[in-house]
Amino acid sequence: MSSALFTVDELRALRRVADVELPHFVSAGDTGHVAVDAAALRGLAVRGLVTLDRGTAIDGVKVDGELDRLLGPCSSPYVLAEVEMESAGRLTHIAVVVGMDRRATLLTELPAGLVSVECAGADVSRLLACVCRLDEVAETDIGVGFTVAAEAQLEADGLVLGGAPEAAVDLLMRAGIQASAARTWVAAVAGRRYAASVSVARRRRPEGGAVEAGELRWLVAGDGTAWRVDPAEAGEPSAAPWPDIQGPEYAVITTSTRQALYRDLTALAGQEEAATEMADR
Repeated sequence: MSSALFTVDELRALRRVADVELPHFVSAGDTGHVAVDAAALRGLAVRGLVTLDRGTAIDGVKVDGELDRLLGPCSSPYVLAEVEMESAGRLTHIAVVVGMDRRATLLTELPAGLVSVECAGADVSRLLACVCRLDEVAETDIGVGFTVAAEAQLEADGLVLGGAPEAAVDLLMRAGIQASAARTWVAAVAGRRYAASVSVARRRRPEGGAVEAGELRWLVAGDGTAWRVDPAEAGEPSAAPWPDIQGPEYAVITTSTRQALYRDLTALAGQEEAATEMADR
């Protein structure tokens, strides 16, 4: 089995009986009710994906070998990347989970509480580039940038989305941003193709140990220009509980290129380290 469709409740139940790590968009709001788990596991059993013991529906659950292989990377993840894409007012959540053996599983949120799960053959950097639609990003940088309090940026963006671009420009100017930069950013938000946020938690070593967490956010304007939103001071990678990631207090907003975004996605996912490790073996 290279792919399958699950309900959120089925994946949450598997999270408990099979001890797998799943993305936030699956685990958020999980109440852990036994009755919900039991119904979900019975549905999986009907499809031949799990075998239930003669006891209660949540005791003695045996996961089918094919399902175990599909969710294998989630049982001992080396990298957990969660992507949130906003386009035309619609949010899409996607996750890439890479196991210790470098195999990857792709989880995609679908309407009505469904999740698509599939084995992913491509390396995680190329997979994330595809998921994040980097092919739509321009190869040139228009060289605009400014630093602003994240709270002010979010408030300004909300004004743009609410149909008040001039108010957003005024707010940014009061926050210390030059008029030309404020107007260029507001135009980018108003005419955006999409906005992306990639949060990654990864272990410093494949065998386990400390976890590093990081985030990469950008917006693609109507003309293809990419606008990055970064912490004011990048500093060292933050150590955080798996996979808890906190946002910055300030943001540096700069234009970027497709190549630069791909390079930073690769570094965020730890693929440069992985390539070095494989070469050393």
